[in-house]
Amino acid sequence: MGKYDEKSFLSIYYLMNRPLGIDLFAGAGGMSLGFEQAGFDIVASVELDPIHAAVHAFNFPICHMLPRSVISLTGAGIRSAAGIGSKPVDVVFGGAPCQGFSMIGQRLLDDPRNQLVKEFVRLVVELEAKYFVFENVKGLTVGKQRQLLVDRKGLLGPLQVIVFEFIFEAQ
Repeated sequence: MGKYDEKSFLSIYYLMNRPLGIDLFAGAGGMSLGFEQAGFDIVASVELDPIHAAVHAFNFPICHMLPRSVISLTGAGIRSAAGIGSKPVDVVFGGAPCQGFSMIGQRLLDDPRNQLVKEFVRLVVELEAKYFVFENVKGLTVGKQRQLLVDRKGLLGPLQVIVFEFIFEAQ
């Protein structure tokens, strides 16, 4: 029998027994933690900010961290990095930057960061995820920004979407 370190053993165990999740715009891992606690194995996470990527990698040592922009990634590249091959991806989740949608900001429709929502959608489609969870600010659901969300030619493109609004107020 070959030698396996603890991380390899745990990776093999989880990949055989738990649904798979991928975190985009991962930050330090708040959504990863929630999905992990819900029974998912988070096999890959993407985070551009190097500090947040390092914190996420520390918090989730079995997860493969891709410290780069989603723009430069493909579904095949994420699958390869995570070592999951053609295994089904159960859920892709994340929350793209919200500055172009926030009620506090200027709400510019042409804010280049708004296009990161399309990158999220592109990766959901390329990964052939069964489900996705996209988190953002309330401002994405009102005014012209809402039309971007629900228009088939808009930000969510080919995905069939049911929009649930949950508004939480920090106390």
